Amino acid sequence: MMEYIIQNDPVISKRFLNATPLESIKGCGLPFASLKRKLHGDGWLLTGDAGSLICPTTGEGIGPAMLSGYIAANFIQRAILTNDFSANTFKNYDREVYRRMEKEIRYYNMHNKITLRFYNFLINYIMSFSLLKGKINKYFERKIELAYTEKIPVYLD
Repeated sequence: MMEYIIQNDPVISKRFLNATPLESIKGCGLPFASLKRKLHGDGWLLTGDAGSLICPTTGEGIGPAMLSGYIAANFIQRAILTNDFSANTFKNYDREVYRRMEKEIRYYNMHNKITLRFYNFLINYIMSFSLLKGKINKYFERKIELAYTEKIPVYLD
């Protein structure tokens, strides 16, 4: 599909008109946050994809990367002030990241236990009700609004 778009899309194809591929297109697995992993150690914190923090329910990675980066910045700031970059200084970083991703991880693991056919039926059925669809849209609009207005508390201890 990607090769088709590069060759045939009226906008994209012009950008690649004289391009020569250096290799074939390949895919790889996304590092989902479906399991809790260790995200800290002596002198290091993992954020975003490096910490396998892609949202498992949506496949979205920018939000978790920004959130984990924000949380990491708070821990790094304290490490700089105390000149202590030990694992002990970062010990609560994992808790703070996973506290915010817990719901998505739980939904993902639950989803894996439900057959895809039933899940698709259920989602299509729910979304067929316009009133419910409106409420769901409002819920996500509010979440997006909060992302720009609500300060995120980070507990270092």
